[in-house]
Parts: sequence; C-alpha cells; structure tokens
Amino acid sequence: SSTPKWTSGPWATSARGARDICEGADGTGELIATAYEMNKDRHTDNDEATGEHNAAVMAAAPDLYAALEALPLDSFDKDMDTIDAAEFVDNADAFFTAMQKARAAMAKARGESDAR
Repeated sequence: SSTPKWTSGPWATSARGARDICEGADGTGELIATAYEMNKDRHTDNDEATGEHNAAVMAAAPDLYAALEALPLDSFDKDMDTIDAAEFVDNADAFFTAMQKARAAMAKARGESDAR
C-alpha cells in the first residue's frame, strides 16, 4: 500500500478544547485542525456540541483508515462475485482484526472512546 500523505495518527480531540484535533492519542500534540459548528447552509449554528462531534469524527480518520487498510484486500484479486467461503476462512484472522479496528474507530468517531 502507498504511504499516506497526511499527518500520521493517532489523532485525538485536544485536552485544551474539544473542537481541536491534535496529534497523539492523548490530545496534547501539535494542532492539526479545528472543527466548527456549521449547518447545511454553511452558517455557524452556534451549537458547540456539533463542533465537538465534528472534531470526534475528524480525530477518528486515521483509525478508520487503519481499519480499512487491515482488510486483506490483496488476498482477493478476483471479482467479489466469484469469491468462495474458503477464501474468507483462510483470511479470518485478518478480517477479525479489521473488524476490531473498525469498531474501535467508529466508537471514537461517535465520541465514545476512552482515549481523548
């Protein structure tokens, strides 16, 4: 796989402010971005919780990418319609790992993770 061109993870919402996204799992690294509260018309809706939720999703981006990257996609060089169950069984550990990473990243995006 190619090397990502963005700031490497993990990212977390900042210990300084929940709308800031910083490098590092503890939220004390360099500032990467700040999330704002915007509604569908691109106007600030002054709902700070929306900005915090936006920041949580953004902070989970490297984890979500890692979960997708953990899928054993290189093992499946065929059209998905022709893959048989044995190929999934042969790659069960990789699928299990990817699912664990995906569940953790989704919880982080929802703001449910223990890490900042």
